[in-house]
Amino acid sequence: MYNILVVDDERIHREGLIMLLEKICPDDMLWEASNGQEAMEIMNNISCEIVISDIRMAEMDGLQLQKKVKTDYPETAFVIVSGYADFSYAREALQFHASDYLLKPVDAEELKRAIKKIKKSKNQDQVQKQKVDQMERRLKESAYGYMEWLLNQYIHHTRRKVWEPLSEMFPLRQEGYLMLIRINKQHLILNEEMKREIGYFIKKHLTDTSSITFQVSGTENLLAVLALSGSRIEQEQITQIEEFIQNILVFEKNRIYFAVSSLYPDMESCGKKAYEEAMAAMKYSFYEEERNLQAEKYLSDEKQEDSVGSEAILTSIKEGNLEKSEAIFEKVADALSEHKSVQPDIFKRKIVFFFFRILRYMEPYLKAEHLSELNALDNRLIESQWYSELKKRSAELIKNIIAFREIADSQETDPLDESRRYIEEHYQDEISLEQIAALYHFNASYFSTLFKQRFGISFSEYLSDIRMEKAENLLKTSSDKVRKIALEVGYKDPNYFNRAFKKRHNMTPEEFRKRVG
Repeated sequence: MYNILVVDDERIHREGLIMLLEKICPDDMLWEASNGQEAMEIMNNISCEIVISDIRMAEMDGLQLQKKVKTDYPETAFVIVSGYADFSYAREALQFHASDYLLKPVDAEELKRAIKKIKKSKNQDQVQKQKVDQMERRLKESAYGYMEWLLNQYIHHTRRKVWEPLSEMFPLRQEGYLMLIRINKQHLILNEEMKREIGYFIKKHLTDTSSITFQVSGTENLLAVLALSGSRIEQEQITQIEEFIQNILVFEKNRIYFAVSSLYPDMESCGKKAYEEAMAAMKYSFYEEERNLQAEKYLSDEKQEDSVGSEAILTSIKEGNLEKSEAIFEKVADALSEHKSVQPDIFKRKIVFFFFRILRYMEPYLKAEHLSELNALDNRLIESQWYSELKKRSAELIKNIIAFREIADSQETDPLDESRRYIEEHYQDEISLEQIAALYHFNASYFSTLFKQRFGISFSEYLSDIRMEKAENLLKTSSDKVRKIALEVGYKDPNYFNRAFKKRHNMTPEEFRKRVG
């Protein structure tokens, strides 16, 4: 639908034109004005695509109106209507890009042809404009995508040739820094419009700094800001940026973290170093406390892992006291993180190892399938993105350890006692530490340690004691040959039995038999 404005100071001519137009274009909206001044008032309030005006009018004639309309609304088509066949009028009208020149009385077919020609031209213009707009949009997206790719090459590679075109578009040889912005929201998708809005806001607020904002490749919620010249960003500016980002993102308020690298005198060769420095500082957002993370604060050497006693929490877990266990873990976590000053990856490894030791101690009291599940939960602690998330997962792990311990207690006897009974019943057989450990789902080395801790004697010593006691009894009560007795108590090599017996009693089996006989 088009808005068509008819301007004529003679009412009868104006109404006649409107009657013709109602038949020619019934779907269009028709407006009328009695002079040029009234016509401009309508034009200022309504977007009219076509104006049909008489050339001779009081106050503002048709040519004056045409000049004014073409100046203020250059897209509007203008048709001059005159009762005078004077070429000078037509020539002047055409100089100001009149679409057509009609003589009074206006012929219906001539008017229809003029309107049709204007509409056809406008439709073609609209199609062309859409093509141009689409092409411009694609070029912008392509240019922005190329710039973002170059910036990611710049922060990930030291080889100049992969990002050299960037230095031609952006003056890198000056003082600057890199800032990272992390939004605490999983699966966040920042569209191009959002990224441009954020980048424009940052550029506007870093008044003495040239900056460009882009998304770090391979991430969903991490933006980088390359800032050149000027001083480093202030806390007040960071607060303003945070508030702006919160306002344009359509989700509940989440924490936004900023990590700022050191200030470098020449950013052309320091992109990768500044990025790695800011990323190292950003890792401390894991603790969810400080939001403005300045790199200098975290440049000290990483601290070595230290051991933390687990006896208290192990005791509370064995007691089945969940509340006490969680309270103890809170203190353990605080100590391991040294009040949240330890590099997060190191802290997470400490926590994983802490629970690894707990599970090793608890191994005799848990079913094999439960132990496997708990170890998997322990290993997944390293995936925690936030301190609060790690504590929540750790509390769940403690809860599961206690629950699985209770299940094992209700269903089975102590596996160490079971292993000892098995030895006493099968001492005549060829049994080994590895065989018994596997039978009760233990690591051989660990089983050896647990066995000695429980019974105060090693596995091999315990097996040897049982066999010797049985051999002594047979030597006392039977007349069987020593060779046969050796075989009966589990020694396949009689000579080895003789040596072991002599080492224990300072006499051979035959001498022992004679002495006690």
